[in-house]
Amino acid sequence: MAAKGRSVSTLNRLIFLAILIPLAVIVVGYFLSNNSPFKTASTPAPILVGQVIKQYKMETAEVSSSTIVEGQTSSILPFSKDTLSYQVVVTMTAGIDMSTIKDSDIVASGKKVTIKLPAPTVLRVEHSGKVISSSSEMLAAFSKNPNLQDLTEQEGQKRVVQAILDQGKLMKDARQYAEDNLRNLFLQAGYDEVQFIESEDNTLTPTPQVTSPPR
Repeated sequence: MAAKGRSVSTLNRLIFLAILIPLAVIVVGYFLSNNSPFKTASTPAPILVGQVIKQYKMETAEVSSSTIVEGQTSSILPFSKDTLSYQVVVTMTAGIDMSTIKDSDIVASGKKVTIKLPAPTVLRVEHSGKVISSSSEMLAAFSKNPNLQDLTEQEGQKRVVQAILDQGKLMKDARQYAEDNLRNLFLQAGYDEVQFIESEDNTLTPTPQVTSPPR
């Protein structure tokens, strides 16, 4: 009879534990969940514009391209052509000036941050070139222009610069590099979503500084 009583008591304990353990798991899970009234929601630390400028003052992208241009002079005389072929190589650098970002351009809401980026601009244009070939007819001295090489080089530069801008890759890369770096900065600060919008005055007006190596 005593053995039977102990068996019933053990069975009751097992039933009690079978009910208690799942219940305890549910209760602990609730208190650890984001819905728990005892858990304080974490908010990412605010990022000031000064921090952005300090780490990413200017993000740049670079594109190089080349072309061959022909220059020519002549006069009313026959056999007076003076011709040269000139190769121009242009490297353009573009970027976004982070120092123009204002506090109002960075809006945080919970774990989402929205950033208004200024337009990328051309920062620098570097060029080099060389004469590929030249020819002068018998009476070319009567039509010779001492500035022919410079004029041909300038025409080649204009064509390459315009071709790069028309392609659009330089500006897209400059903006993409800036977005990638800023996104990493805010994700590391604890934000889950980073959204970028364009400034209202986001025009691609190039303001290049033309430089060339010494000849």
